[in-house]
Amino acid sequence: MDEGRITSFLMLLEEAGELREMLDRSLRFIVESFGYDLGILVLFRPHPLRIMHRRSPLAGGEEEGRVDGLLRQLSEAESFQRLLVEHGIEGIQALLQQVLRLGPVATHIFPLAAREDLNGFAILAGGEGDGGGDRALLSVLLRQIVMELEKQAALERQRKLSREGALILEAGRLITSGLEVRQVLSRIVEASLEIVGVSRGLVGLLDESGEKLELFYSNREGSPEVREFFGMLGRVDDLLEGGKAVLRDGRPLIIDDCLNSPLVNEPLARILNVRSLLGVPIMVRGRVIGAIQLDEPGCRHRFTPDDIRVMQGIADFAAVAIANARLYRESQEQRERSKEL
Repeated sequence: MDEGRITSFLMLLEEAGELREMLDRSLRFIVESFGYDLGILVLFRPHPLRIMHRRSPLAGGEEEGRVDGLLRQLSEAESFQRLLVEHGIEGIQALLQQVLRLGPVATHIFPLAAREDLNGFAILAGGEGDGGGDRALLSVLLRQIVMELEKQAALERQRKLSREGALILEAGRLITSGLEVRQVLSRIVEASLEIVGVSRGLVGLLDESGEKLELFYSNREGSPEVREFFGMLGRVDDLLEGGKAVLRDGRPLIIDDCLNSPLVNEPLARILNVRSLLGVPIMVRGRVIGAIQLDEPGCRHRFTPDDIRVMQGIADFAAVAIANARLYRESQEQRERSKEL
């Protein structure tokens, strides 16, 4: 019987198309095959997702509201992991049993984890399923789901790398085709926003001393907060350790919470209404000549090491384009001086 269920389950996984279809069919199979009344699957990665399957309809709006409230409470990885630390699996199972009002019926929660990464979790409750005698078989099937999630994540990473590679090359072509410095800065910001997926970008260039920011550009430079920020910030020393790490040490930086970080000048962060930021240096022959900063005004954004890698590629093109634009400007100025003579 166990071999038959495993074979049927593997065939189901193989025949399923999209990720949601695979998860929906898997959950339905487990709930009905093991005799549970309710199954809930919450996914954190590769894409946030919630799926529920019930053998009998919900009793009404009140019960549906309880289930929805429960899912909202547990659908963020941070919330689930915090409850896991505070209460353990058994404590969460007791909480689920209470919220779902299942009385003495057993409720079981199964984390879906690969290596040390938590992909999500499954909840199985009610009906004839006991999660005891069938626990080993159930673990095998859930492990198959995790393996499918890992395969999907790997394929998504490959697709993302391919897309990013093409975008970076196109961005490089666009950035390096400009000869006016402000035009180059505009194209740097435009390419960065498209690739990383946020709505505001700032670029600052250092003067020859490396101590003063002499030129700024932002796609939001017309906004009052950006104008005020540019007016207040002139020297590298106006920044705290985060800005100095980028502009002096040439190190990329991600800050998740700018209002509670010792690396950020909080008054400047409040002026810009910035909550999370990514900063990368622009370097020429080992020397920092400026930096790119990205953020989503008023919102915390989860920047990743992949974003840093992509932005370093953009910054490399930016360095070449800025150096060329400066040389072009100098040649134009020299030509004008020659005409005057």
